[in-house]
Amino acid sequence: MDDYAKAFIETMAWTDNYCDKRLNYPLQINLSKKIDMDGVVKSVAAGLSAFVPDSDTLPGKCFRVARAISYLLFNLQIKHALTVGDIKLNYGWLIGTDRERIQQELKDGYQFGFDDQGLPIGRPIDAHAWITLENGQILDATILPSEHRKKNGKHSRSRLKNRSFFRPGKHATMKHTPLISRFSYHAMVLMHPKDANYQVHLQWINDYFDVMDRLDKSS
Repeated sequence: MDDYAKAFIETMAWTDNYCDKRLNYPLQINLSKKIDMDGVVKSVAAGLSAFVPDSDTLPGKCFRVARAISYLLFNLQIKHALTVGDIKLNYGWLIGTDRERIQQELKDGYQFGFDDQGLPIGRPIDAHAWITLENGQILDATILPSEHRKKNGKHSRSRLKNRSFFRPGKHATMKHTPLISRFSYHAMVLMHPKDANYQVHLQWINDYFDVMDRLDKSS
């Protein structure tokens, strides 16, 4: 089993031990699962392009993009899980978080902040989010555009294409490190009934478990 799959399985176990298991769908990683990754990436990129004008709009929106990818994977009937953590790059860590810091965030719980319109939202998140598929592969549509922006400037636009997605093995200088999985981070850090995005988060969680339940019954 590859290093990322091992780390993800360990992260699922840690999340189940530390958080409410009812929030954590027991995704089974099967590295031999046959999934046409090129086809999946092409389909997801096309789906995102319907409401994302170009890759320059993606940096800083990893949780929103992960949710959008999840809904596109519902249509493809592919099991997956939200994954939260950090990325080791050739110049250092993207966020600089670790399991201890995640634990402190879980302990502190939801912290109020406000957006530009004065609506209540959670404070800025000190973590990165992506999607892990049941074959142990990663779908991350924001890290490469983020690095592209750093190198080429804030308004260096490029059309969202398949190569906008991180692909394990093709980007050897990047290493995703999972720290907490599925919806525990949402429930304990991101969600509050007075948050402007509360209903959006809640709808995703409900839809996710409904779809995973149907996929389990059909398998």
